[in-house]
Amino acid sequence: MAGWQRGDAASYARIYHQLGGSLCCHPDVVQFLSREQNLTLNYFVLKDGDDDAGACFSVNGKCSLQHRQYPVVFDDVLFPLRANKRSYLPVTNKRLSPQHKGAFVNTIYSGRLKHKVAYIKETISKTSEKKRRKEFEKFCAMGGVVRDASSFSSEDLATMYVELFTLRWQGKIYRFTHEDLVRTFDALRPLIFGSVLFLDNRPCAFDIIFMCSNPTWIYFDDINGGYDPQYTTLNLGSILLWLNTSNARALCARENKTMRFSLGIYKDFWSYKKQWCDIIPLGRTFF
Repeated sequence: MAGWQRGDAASYARIYHQLGGSLCCHPDVVQFLSREQNLTLNYFVLKDGDDDAGACFSVNGKCSLQHRQYPVVFDDVLFPLRANKRSYLPVTNKRLSPQHKGAFVNTIYSGRLKHKVAYIKETISKTSEKKRRKEFEKFCAMGGVVRDASSFSSEDLATMYVELFTLRWQGKIYRFTHEDLVRTFDALRPLIFGSVLFLDNRPCAFDIIFMCSNPTWIYFDDINGGYDPQYTTLNLGSILLWLNTSNARALCARENKTMRFSLGIYKDFWSYKKQWCDIIPLGRTFF
């Protein structure tokens, strides 16, 4: 397999923490999802002499463990891989990260491909920053409070999510169950990132965001969330996204790391993402 050999969970985790990857490829995420779905994973390690050069995993040849029960998406599959190593990818995928462009001989990247990912822009314009800050100041003047999502128990996070998601979507979109959310938050507790907004001592906006870090960059994955529509005039969704992305930029600046913040797959009916994001084609394997 062109330098690839069989590995195991321990070798995959070691290489991931050394070389990095996207949230969906994090060892804790992969193990949680495979355990929940009773799936057997195959791990592969890419060697360059005696050195580790990359790693990947698969289930029956594919590398997506996504299931609608769990708040994890495989919209930007980024495996741990040494930057200057070009190889053959021994698994199939239709949503390979733009970061892998040119890395594998059996992949293709083109603007004509169906799938695109939305990455938060590295910087925000002065006009947008001023607008969001004014919205936030108005929120605070009304008694709004911001709290770290990681400060809440898994039970509380699940309860807030279910309530706010239901209020926002009114049953039009599938919602994760309270029980599935609790198990996910328990398993991925160290990866929880972001804020919860409160008004009148009640949660009013919350997005599920996970983050993972390596020596070079920090990766953030914004899954989805909800808000209380009685406060529509406050533009809570934009305030929350501005806060979360601002805090992500600040964290990356403190640690002198690159920010990679994904809003997931882009589709035309989610055109609001263009205000915040660069829209970039994903790759896919072709043999």
